[in-house]
Amino acid sequence: MSSFLQNRWIDGFVIFSLLAVLASVVGALWKLLKPLIPARTPKRSEVLFELQHELKTNPSILRATELLAGRVPHSTIESILRTFGEPLSATELSLRQDLAHLFGLLQRVAFAVNVSKLISREEAECFSWYFREVQKHPILSDYFYSSGFLDLWDFAQSWAEKFETEI
Repeated sequence: MSSFLQNRWIDGFVIFSLLAVLASVVGALWKLLKPLIPARTPKRSEVLFELQHELKTNPSILRATELLAGRVPHSTIESILRTFGEPLSATELSLRQDLAHLFGLLQRVAFAVNVSKLISREEAECFSWYFREVQKHPILSDYFYSSGFLDLWDFAQSWAEKFETEI
């Protein structure tokens, strides 16, 4: 009986060894062939179109844009982003989510320009109004700091500085 178990153990070891060799061969082939496979990266025009389309058609972003521009009666960014005091109403909570959605989209623009370099600063000029509007509300600096939108704030600051030097 012991020779039977010993043979099974040897068979298992052989199978394991063959699988290990096969895995290393597949890994080596993948390493060699990976540079030959073109990576699918979005084109500039696709990214710009997607971002502009979302800014113009997404109802959540449209509501946030109205709020950012000060065209929502009885609502201010300061009251919606407050972290203490009276609880927010359902409308204010919804507007806060809309703002977060808009800021997420603007963060993507800032990332595409500053980090991935997919879009040039000149191509992002069509978004400059949004970044200048963000800079008009100093309360947003604290909100961005606590929410992780620091790149967006820095990018918006650079637009504000550029706009001031052009005037």
